Amino acid sequence: MLRKDIEWRGLRSSFEQAQPFPHIVIDDFLAPAVARAAAAEFAALDEAWIPFVHINERKQANTQPATWGPTLRRVLHAIDRISAAHPNGDDVLIVAHGGVISVYACHVLGCSFNTLWRLRIDNGSLTVVEPPALVTLNDTAHLSSEGGAGEARARNAPGPRAP
Repeated sequence: MLRKDIEWRGLRSSFEQAQPFPHIVIDDFLAPAVARAAAAEFAALDEAWIPFVHINERKQANTQPATWGPTLRRVLHAIDRISAAHPNGDDVLIVAHGGVISVYACHVLGCSFNTLWRLRIDNGSLTVVEPPALVTLNDTAHLSSEGGAGEARARNAPGPRAP
């Protein structure tokens, strides 16, 4: 829960005028209980964490599900349960928030969650996973007047391609 007594309108000028670069500090942004619960989801920085350094950011990434907090583990376990219920490769439709899709895509690809913010997941898009492969990500061909449902899957299916 966000604090309601923060003067939100004044934060823009504080952000823009901050030195040595635009930034903002909001003391007690989250209610204390919420902040403690969020912090508890992160394991201690140990060998499970991989340094991620970019031109303007320094982060740590963790791709080991056993060390994730309950929220990330819940996403992974839910999808694993659905997959286990369909062992013969049945098609299954899962409708989810883009954040959930991004987390699962990063898991399937074995990449850092630091990269999930670079994944674009449009509303109504299709992401097809055939473990261990990510077949399509954010396909929106079915939403255009030029594409039809199923064309994206046919375009990305293994095997010879039509000209």
